[in-house]
Amino acid sequence: MLFIGRRGPVSQVGQWFKEEPTSKSQSLNIGSIYGPGGIGKTFLLDYSIQQIDQFDELGYLTLRIDGQKTVQSLEQLVTKECVERVELPDQANFSFPRLSALSKQWSALSQRAEYLIRKEYKEVPQLEELMLTLLNYGMAPQRALEMRPYDLALADTSQKELEQAVESLLKLRPYKIEHQWFQRFLGKTRNKTLRNALRREQAATLADAFVEDFQDLFKQLKKAKPSSPWEKMRRPRQLLIILDDYESISSMMSPFLAEHLVPKLLKASFRTLMVVLGRDSLLATHTSWGQHHRALISDRLIELKPFEEQEAYELMRRRGIHDSHIWQRIWEDTQGYPFLLDLECEDELTGGTSALGLKLFFDRLTRWMTPIQKAWIVPLSFLHEINLETVKKMLPKHDASAILDWFKMEPSVRDPHAHHWQVIGFVRRRIQQYVRNDSPERYEKLKKRAEEIQAASDETRTN
Repeated sequence: MLFIGRRGPVSQVGQWFKEEPTSKSQSLNIGSIYGPGGIGKTFLLDYSIQQIDQFDELGYLTLRIDGQKTVQSLEQLVTKECVERVELPDQANFSFPRLSALSKQWSALSQRAEYLIRKEYKEVPQLEELMLTLLNYGMAPQRALEMRPYDLALADTSQKELEQAVESLLKLRPYKIEHQWFQRFLGKTRNKTLRNALRREQAATLADAFVEDFQDLFKQLKKAKPSSPWEKMRRPRQLLIILDDYESISSMMSPFLAEHLVPKLLKASFRTLMVVLGRDSLLATHTSWGQHHRALISDRLIELKPFEEQEAYELMRRRGIHDSHIWQRIWEDTQGYPFLLDLECEDELTGGTSALGLKLFFDRLTRWMTPIQKAWIVPLSFLHEINLETVKKMLPKHDASAILDWFKMEPSVRDPHAHHWQVIGFVRRRIQQYVRNDSPERYEKLKKRAEEIQAASDETRTN
């Protein structure tokens, strides 16, 4: 593993794994590693863990969730992804009964709701599609009312349309509370109780089941007879939750974590270390983090920044590039941004950009972007200047303000030294060439449109 610099952050992360919770009544510590996509957050965490002597003896049971690879549904994430991704010891045989029961009940509710949506709203396709989108998030309608369309990757949806979809969901029978006074005498209330709990407060119900299942799991692991003293030392006794690419699931997960799961983990019978990797500080992702848990997080914030010039040179030297003129060119192009440095070194060592190389470049560049952001970055790469007016003209069907706000916060493609907003020079050239390889006609259309927009912008300035 080629690792350059960052000794301070490595030491800090290592300390997180060894320190005790700050009080006897507290069972949870939270760390936040943040910085732009491709800055090396996951790499830093994995390297830091490798540097901890006898890490296995710390007894961590690891649950790792990658936001980019996760189904965009709170219920599926908590009841299915967590169960599938937790790294149980070979001898453990645990079914997560509470989470499994909730998953079964939510599946029944959502399947029935989907059937009714397609049946009753097929004549209103736009509303039907929006209702199905909300349903796929796995959220109770009340939860959706807290969201903004942009949070749900619905940039072309107005707040009024979102509220109309939520109101329509609430009218569906699967979302109506089931009365239980008669079934109580027949002993058939358990499933209805679960369904009603999901309808009323899905997040709290899921958090309760999560903590109770893990408490039972740790009790079971503690009772299991070890086959050797070595196995006893390595037996899991605390939980490590790693949330990677957190920006992809933040809108869905932050209220659930900050308002429901974290308070329960603080009082759980087992200890937990939660490490959140994202583009923004965890405190900046949702107001609840700062309001309720600032003291829990503020001492464990690590912001990763681009390499210093000498660190970048050391990386290039260790990659096998020894020409100082090439060092200088790559440094000026990338400004020490690790992801871009790696791409430039790769191109230099392989002799340039082939068609396949351009595809790999685009795929790696956009791996942290949502589908709609990937659709934005291509036309933006043809613009000489990116501002509200040019974006409106280049992408007339999209929200120019939302696009500009996103671009300004996207250092992996934004030129930090230009006098106006624009895509980094060599990134622009490669995306344009990539488009040209796929469709010369589309390339010419985008190029011509960008030239027309720039000409109009220049004319406005002269007037």
